[in-house]
Amino acid sequence: MELYSKVGSQEKRAIKRLLRVMASGKVDRAELGKVCRSVSRLASDSVDAPKRKSGYIVYYQQEFEAQKKAMPSASLGDIARVIGKQWRELLPSEKDKLNKLAKEAV
Repeated sequence: MELYSKVGSQEKRAIKRLLRVMASGKVDRAELGKVCRSVSRLASDSVDAPKRKSGYIVYYQQEFEAQKKAMPSASLGDIARVIGKQWRELLPSEKDKLNKLAKEAV
């Protein structure tokens, strides 16, 4: 029951669907595999564990405010596209520096 309380509503629906199928005697292997993977993924992730940052996330956080000021009427998606394009155009040495910053931040 402890694991079930950590599971989201989508996984709970999948578990209930699986239990209904198992009760009927017709076990769907694809459905069983999907539920087992999602539940085991949730079980392996610690809720309290800090999330790892990537170099892109560090870059995004640095650039977001500047892009928001430069394009005040742009949507979040437009700003993200611009930052993503800038990230792809960065030199590998600059990306390496940002990746190191991200590793140190954790």
